[in-house]
Amino acid sequence: ETALRFPSALAGTFAVLLVYRLGLDLLGRRAGLMAGLIAAVNPFLVYYAQETRSYSYLLCLTLLATVLLLRQLRRHNDYRPWGWLPYILVMTAALWSHYFALFAVVLHWAIVALLWPWRWRPVALWLAVQAVVGVLFAPWLLVSFAVLTSYKTVGRGEVPAEMLRQTITAIVHGAAWDMRLPSATAGFFGCLMVGGLVAARLFRPG
Repeated sequence: ETALRFPSALAGTFAVLLVYRLGLDLLGRRAGLMAGLIAAVNPFLVYYAQETRSYSYLLCLTLLATVLLLRQLRRHNDYRPWGWLPYILVMTAALWSHYFALFAVVLHWAIVALLWPWRWRPVALWLAVQAVVGVLFAPWLLVSFAVLTSYKTVGRGEVPAEMLRQTITAIVHGAAWDMRLPSATAGFFGCLMVGGLVAARLFRPG
């Protein structure tokens, strides 16, 4: 049993380090340390770091892909395609680990829109990178398409909006928390995430 759970625990540990690195890159060392501490004690992350499922791998890989993305975006006027190879490989691995990594792809589009210049060359390079990721992910998408489209409801009959609300609750409070979270609270955390992106744009180091 230990051998089965160890990879998830290891991925969860690396995820904490990557959260620190993200905070460091975006807002400085203090923010990185605070973010890493919160991640280390977050009951949702601790719970899934002990599971034998792929959620810890998903978290670790999407965080690593985000770190690699920010590294590339900081290389101003360097649009060489091969510099994006690590991001392509890690993002593809994240998508293969769990299709929830598609949410990270949406986030990465938002980051690029905020932090990268809107000129034809960087935009064309970003579109090409995403196209390569899409091609590498396509075989798995074809295999899983029948399963994904067969879902009539989620879990015990919840509609997707209800499932999203419960997911936000679990992330913030842990899987054992009462799932009756007001919609206003869910909206607050959504606004908080958007505010974080804007803050990263306005107050990024350098």
